[in-house]
Amino acid sequence: MKYAEKSIESLRTRLNEFIRFLEKLPVESPQDISYRHLRKFVSKCGKPLLHVRKARIENKDRHSEFSIL
Repeated sequence: MKYAEKSIESLRTRLNEFIRFLEKLPVESPQDISYRHLRKFVSKCGKPLLHVRKARIENKDRHSEFSIL
C-alpha cells in the first residue's frame, strides 16, 4: 500500500511530537510508557493538523463503506 506524501508527513510530525513529549518523562524504554502517558499525550496534542484531520475523515469514510457490505 502506498501512502500519500501528506499522510507520511503528518505521521512524521506526530511521531516527532511524541518523541519530544517522551523526552520530558522519566522513561528509559518502551516498557516504561504507560497507558496514562499515552492518554496524557493525546489530551495535550491540542488541535490536530489539517492533514491529520483530513486523514481521519478519509479513513472513517473508507471504513464506513466496508461496514455497509
